[in-house]
Amino acid sequence: MHFNRELQQVFPQICCGDICYEVFCGEKAPCGGCPLHVSENESTLFYNKKIHQWIDVSTGTIDWPGKGLCHVVLSKAIYEGNKNLFYNLTNLSAYDELFELNLTKDSFKVLFHLSDKYIIPSEEGSLSTMMAEVISRKLVHPDDIADYLDFWNLDTIMERLSSASPSPFLLGQFRKAKKDGSYCWVAQTAVAVRQSRDDDQIIMCFVQDIHEQKEKSLEIKEHKPLPSTSIDPLTGLYRKKYIRSESSPAAADIRNT
Repeated sequence: MHFNRELQQVFPQICCGDICYEVFCGEKAPCGGCPLHVSENESTLFYNKKIHQWIDVSTGTIDWPGKGLCHVVLSKAIYEGNKNLFYNLTNLSAYDELFELNLTKDSFKVLFHLSDKYIIPSEEGSLSTMMAEVISRKLVHPDDIADYLDFWNLDTIMERLSSASPSPFLLGQFRKAKKDGSYCWVAQTAVAVRQSRDDDQIIMCFVQDIHEQKEKSLEIKEHKPLPSTSIDPLTGLYRKKYIRSESSPAAADIRNT
């Protein structure tokens, strides 16, 4: 391995010939998400536990004088407040909030949020505390709490993410509390960060404002003739099966925006 001065400033102990995953990541085996496994000229993101920093990495090949064909790895640290952070994980270029959830350490951190829009929990803390805070402070509309807790069931979410198809993420829709006292429909997209087997289980959560299209969709449905099986004759309320079937197309629309 060869390196430039900038890299040596971050890792002052490195020497030519060192093994990259040992000196850069403190690993005993090649990283599960090794950038050298991606196609040339593509970039990938990974979390470096040794320096506690998200890194954007791109790779290529170069004919090195006297060495022949070699891999070249270009990396740069990511500023976590960047609005376009993790764009290539989901192709979501527009979002209002971004959370990092570490299931292994029972912790979360707010990486980005629009100021003065939503009421948010603490900027960082334990996941269990955050879930309790969401309920006690009514940060999610009371009518959506059951679905919210079902979506964020931490005992099953990694299994659900691994089996998600055709896209490797989960999408939930809930009404989120705003600072002006109202609630706003949002789409929460959960994406698992690819790591090696022994790494922490990390999920990124993107929050998008979908209030306008959701309200428009609900308004159209109000004027649409309902099948006789969609309403409970005793209560006059929509049956749960009907609500879920009708919300599926809206979820598909969000994935395509």
